Amino acid sequence: MKPLIDIQRIGPNAYCHRISAQGGTVQEESRSFAALDHCLRDAGDSLGRYFAQAELKFDGLFLGACAVDALRNTPQAVARRISQHFQPA
Repeated sequence: MKPLIDIQRIGPNAYCHRISAQGGTVQEESRSFAALDHCLRDAGDSLGRYFAQAELKFDGLFLGACAVDALRNTPQAVARRISQHFQPA
């Protein structure tokens, strides 16, 4: 089972996340973070070492699987890839 991390942009520089198990109940929304990488790190820390991978959604768009270690140890790189994906054409 891979948990699902649903990241929402709630303002120009504000993000929060919710974590759920597939088909399970959703956790309450996290506190808000001023940077995407801080939100990602918090989500990774919340999962601890219990999971190797998690599914990611950003603003309702499914992005795929991500290593939880990457969220915990290199959240800036994950945030950069997400941001690049959402750059206007």
